[in-house]
Amino acid sequence: MAAAAPAGLTNEMQIFESPIHGNRQIDLKKFATFVAKQCKVQTALRAGPHVFPQRFPIQHFANSVRDMWDDDAPLVLSRLKQNYLVDYAALPSNTHLAESNVKDANLCQIKGRAENLSPTFLTTRSGIVGSLNESTIAAFKAEGKIIKGTRTVTGGTYGNRKYKKDGSDYIEKESKTRVDGSLRSQEAIRLIMETNAQMESKLTLPANRAKWDKLRECISKKINQFEEHRVAMKTEAYEMHYEESGAPNVLQRIYKRDYVSVTLLCHIYDLAMRKI
Repeated sequence: MAAAAPAGLTNEMQIFESPIHGNRQIDLKKFATFVAKQCKVQTALRAGPHVFPQRFPIQHFANSVRDMWDDDAPLVLSRLKQNYLVDYAALPSNTHLAESNVKDANLCQIKGRAENLSPTFLTTRSGIVGSLNESTIAAFKAEGKIIKGTRTVTGGTYGNRKYKKDGSDYIEKESKTRVDGSLRSQEAIRLIMETNAQMESKLTLPANRAKWDKLRECISKKINQFEEHRVAMKTEAYEMHYEESGAPNVLQRIYKRDYVSVTLLCHIYDLAMRKI
């Protein structure tokens, strides 16, 4: 905020105690200098739609000791607060996005799938879900599409359904962002078929086909290398430390017996060869 102030004006509040950082004292002048050095597109940001219309309230806020969240804040700061609440308050924070990505990653981790493929499937899923939601909602609202009735609402086309209780008009949810059921499955199949057809059309050229085959081969090699390396590490750790982890179970006893037997046979064979 302070970096947005015009030259020659200094902030009356030089030190700010940040409540979200344990009331840590932040030197606003140094912070403004840091932001100015790190931001390489200041001109573009100031001329953008998020800053330029609010440049005067931002300058007032940057050069004032008042907080726009105060109940008795000046009118200019109250309007700035209202602008924030209307246009930006509903946007997800970094924590929301991180939690969403973790959830998506958990959905992409299924039994039998290589662990290093989860990010690949996660990236693919994130590109599919948005398009699938849009196409499903469009199909749900399509003219002539009969929507199945529920326990309280009659069936019919979008916008023409009624409540069963009193026959009044049912107001459709304009904010609906997801449609489930067979309609979503049908749209998912259609989307995948269209995407596959687009990929096949681009792979008709030999150069594109060669790149695609090389990509798949590299992914397969990385998967095998990853899995073989993990198995080798676990096997080696077991061979070195199987006696230190408590009483062995049935499988471990069999493995230990076979391992010792093979070792003895190798020594006997080596001695026999030496005598010969």
